Amino acid sequence: MTPIDVLDSAVKIGLGAVISAFVTYWLARANHYRTIEKEFNNRKREMLESVAEQVAVFDQFALRYWQTVANWLQDAPPGEPMSAAKLEEIKKLEDEVSDGYGRLRLAMAKLELYDELESKRLLVDYGNNAKTYPISEITNRKVSKEHLQKYRMEFKQRREELFAELAAACKRTVELSKSRISRIIH
Repeated sequence: MTPIDVLDSAVKIGLGAVISAFVTYWLARANHYRTIEKEFNNRKREMLESVAEQVAVFDQFALRYWQTVANWLQDAPPGEPMSAAKLEEIKKLEDEVSDGYGRLRLAMAKLELYDELESKRLLVDYGNNAKTYPISEITNRKVSKEHLQKYRMEFKQRREELFAELAAACKRTVELSKSRISRIIH
C-alpha cells in the first residue's frame, strides 16, 4: 500500500465521517426544534381548551341566573314580593356569576401570556357583557323578561364570536408550527 492509497482511504473515510456527522447534527437539530414546537403547541392547545372550559362554566352560571330571574318575572304576579327562598337563590346565583368572572380573569391572563390578544379582547367584552341586576330592580320589575331575552341573545352572540376566535387561534398555532418546521428542515 502506497502513501497515496493510505491518503486516499483516509480522505474517503474522513469525508464519510464528516458527512455522517453533519447529517446527524442536522437531523438532531430538526428533531429538537420539532419537539420544542410540539410541546409549545400542546401547551397552547391545552391553554385554549382550559379557557374554553372556563367560559363554558361561566356561561352556565350567567344563563342560570338570567333564567331564574326571567322565570320569576314571568311566574310571579305583579306586586307580589319575592319569597325568601327565591331571593336566596338569586343571591347565590349572583355570587356564582361573580366567582365565575374571577375565573375569566385567569383565562384573560393565560391568553395574554400566549399573545392571543384578540381572543383576550373578545373574552373581556364577553365577561363585561355579563350583568347581574340589583334585587330591587328585579322585584320592582324595572327589568323585563324581554330585556333579559335580548340581553341573553347579545351574550350568546359574544360567546360565539369568542369561540370562533379561540378556534381560529388553534388553527393559527398549527399553521405557524408547520411553517416553522418547514423553515428548519429547509
